[in-house]
Amino acid sequence: MELYNGQDLTGGWMSEKFDGVQGIWDGTTLRTKTGNEIAAPEWWTKHLPKRKLIGELWIGRGCFDLTRSIVMSKNPDDAQYWDDIRFIVFDACGDVTGPYAENVKHLPINNKAQVMDFYQGVLNSGGEGVVFMTASGERFKQIPIKDDDGQLIGYKKGRGRNSGRIGTFILKLRSGRKLNLGNGLDDTLREKPPALGSIIKFTYRGLTSTGLPRFAAFSGVRAETSLNF
Repeated sequence: MELYNGQDLTGGWMSEKFDGVQGIWDGTTLRTKTGNEIAAPEWWTKHLPKRKLIGELWIGRGCFDLTRSIVMSKNPDDAQYWDDIRFIVFDACGDVTGPYAENVKHLPINNKAQVMDFYQGVLNSGGEGVVFMTASGERFKQIPIKDDDGQLIGYKKGRGRNSGRIGTFILKLRSGRKLNLGNGLDDTLREKPPALGSIIKFTYRGLTSTGLPRFAAFSGVRAETSLNF
């Protein structure tokens, strides 16, 4: 989904972008968007309709890490925690109701000012961002993207297609904590990385529950060689 870039969305729809784990229900089995089966308990899935649904498995704003840990768990003892998870459906034929699933609420877009007011309201309430859909069906998202930098203090070896070259950069942040940065690294950076001590720029979207930058991605190398770490 592309980022919103100020297009005129009048006549379209907008909704909150839920900070959860995307799920696909085929009528009998719940899977991730990459096709891996999710071990949702039968007492939870029996309330879903026998037709395809695509949506977000969600507990609440700011609970992404908790949601992911429950959804990806294979431990039967964790099944009890599914009572907190809701399936927010954004692609379905007809309304979805029940104790664990509901349709996403879409609001009509009348003007650009309304779009910005809605977006700011979601952020002020602790939400991740918003999704827009034009009258022709195009989808855009708007999320706050921040940037920061850290000092390159090490590398981790790559695996799979990156075997034999760099997998991730290890950065030291101003807080003194370490961040593994792999997103955004192209083949050239993995084969000929910047020298240790370089100041690496990255973008990110919010923080994890432990306070580290979330969805961090490489964006460049600064000319400076020190940030007073």
